[in-house]
Amino acid sequence: MQLYYSSPGMADDELIRLSDQCRKAHLDAIEDSYQLHRKPEMDPKLHRALITCLGQRGISMTNASTDASKFAEAIPGTKTEELASCVNEVSARLYPSMQQVSF
Repeated sequence: MQLYYSSPGMADDELIRLSDQCRKAHLDAIEDSYQLHRKPEMDPKLHRALITCLGQRGISMTNASTDASKFAEAIPGTKTEELASCVNEVSARLYPSMQQVSF
């Protein structure tokens, strides 16, 4: 999970310090618990769309894992830019209200 904060008039270093402090105090424990109790899988629509996008770029992902980390590990090292491009393209189409996506 990535959260970004902004506050008009606050210096960047102060904003980063407060964000880190909040994350350590509140969000890390939630994320750790979530990771322990949740199977890491992509939304089926996202999974299918990524496989299609990558296939159009010549990258076959037959039997690709729905676990995002394993999916990414299956991409040949020279093709990571194509993966990033597909993630951005597909995410923008499927989730238009999202501000930023990382993989």
